[in-house]
Amino acid sequence: SYALSSMARNRTEPLQHDPLSERERECLYWAAEGKTTDELSTIVGVTANTVNGYITHAMRKLGAANRAMAIAMAIRGGII
Repeated sequence: SYALSSMARNRTEPLQHDPLSERERECLYWAAEGKTTDELSTIVGVTANTVNGYITHAMRKLGAANRAMAIAMAIRGGII
């Protein structure tokens, strides 16, 4: 367990550039703060489907398999 965690720390590098749009970054930020999709839609001022679209696009751009992985990658990469 310790060996794997140290390998993960050594493997993570800051992203050279920020591939996300402002809205994608904003949605990931609030999701990282524990906000639900419905809460995010109220904060950002768009529908829940649009929020899910922003997060899906962010996941695709970051190469993440799911929302949690996208958030972790954005934090580690210094994006949020």
